[in-house]
Amino acid sequence: MKRNKLHRIGSYKKNQNSNSSLNSFSFYWYLKAEEFKRASDVSYVQICLDQHQLEHKMQTKTIDYTKRMDPFLWPTYILLISFALENLFKGLLLHNQPNLIEGNILAGRHFKIHDLISLATVCNFKLNEDETRLCGIGSEFIKGFGRYPMTKNSKDEIYSFHINVTNTKESFESLYERLAAYMEYVGALTNPGAKQGSR
Repeated sequence: MKRNKLHRIGSYKKNQNSNSSLNSFSFYWYLKAEEFKRASDVSYVQICLDQHQLEHKMQTKTIDYTKRMDPFLWPTYILLISFALENLFKGLLLHNQPNLIEGNILAGRHFKIHDLISLATVCNFKLNEDETRLCGIGSEFIKGFGRYPMTKNSKDEIYSFHINVTNTKESFESLYERLAAYMEYVGALTNPGAKQGSR
């Protein structure tokens, strides 16, 4: 029997006969959030290194303006932490309203939006002032500014972002841990593939 040769990049395929409902469990939304959080941690380390190098070059007056500088990663960092929060909120929403899965298809308008404040509200999860500001900024980055240099409505909407990345990280980690702890408290982080009593 001839084996198909794998492409050097890899491959993917849709499993037509598989039961995809397993991945609808809130636990898997939490795992996806953890992926984004870990990626954001890596990004933050590079942000700190870039900032340190830039400050050193400014102090020593060794900046070479004839060379292109490496891109700043803080917009990507904001995007990653926003994706992490979005997955937690939608995982919690799914736990609270399991009927939103219809024939292995996500139903309900809240799975089609990226408004983190609205997602928190529909999940009955209260945000403090800093968390509300973080989620508001994060929503805008998910919808466009974290992915593209402009949005489709940029001619009508002009935004100016002034982000303190250190304070943003502190607020994000506080919210992330509080939200994950709440999900565990209500039983939303039960691993469907593990033995009962384990996570």
